[in-house]
Amino acid sequence: MDVFMRDKIKNAVIIALIVTALLYIPVRLVYFRLYPGDRIKGELRLFIDGQEYPLDKEDITYEYEHEKTDGEINDGEISLKAGEYGQYLIILTPPQDIPPITISVLQGNWWNKESFDLSIKVDTERGSITYVGEQSYITEYGFTKSEEISKSRLLSDEELFIGLGSL
Repeated sequence: MDVFMRDKIKNAVIIALIVTALLYIPVRLVYFRLYPGDRIKGELRLFIDGQEYPLDKEDITYEYEHEKTDGEINDGEISLKAGEYGQYLIILTPPQDIPPITISVLQGNWWNKESFDLSIKVDTERGSITYVGEQSYITEYGFTKSEEISKSRLLSDEELFIGLGSL
């Protein structure tokens, strides 16, 4: 192979890398803004005194800015369209005289995608509730950020509330 041909191949590789970079960066910044699916998704499990309590649509209501909104649950998987900036509430109404449990998901931007995997453990004997899991969301530049969730409260607290989402 002569020198001229090596230079052509080298130039072609450099051009291909530049074109790939120029396409990758804008696609990464735009993709999540054009995302057509549900923008809030989560796995939610409720345990009462060590026993898993299956959640269904009668146990959960959804709110956006203090108004009811549509959401779905199927085998513990929650999804909301959530295409607006603001606070979305997922309100669980457990059995056995346990007060309602509110999960607040803050959509820091209209285009953000939030996901979570959350286990809520209620111990009626001790009068406590524990939230354990993980959440992830898209940052301003299109990268996914994950955070651990671990919080405990007393069932006697005025409001059983956990906040998720990005700012």
